[in-house]
Amino acid sequence: MLQGRSLASAAWQALARQKQSTLSGAALKDIGLSRADVWQESDRPFWDDPRNS
Repeated sequence: MLQGRSLASAAWQALARQKQSTLSGAALKDIGLSRADVWQESDRPFWDDPRNS
């Protein structure tokens, strides 16, 4: 069961990195984010919702 969770976690991380890499520098600038901001957020676990802080 732990192995399954590890695989799922790896898949979620890969998906997050893929999605963040699709934004251009200009698009990030338009929404007020830097590439570092995006990397920092993409490293957060999916269950760590900043709205619940």
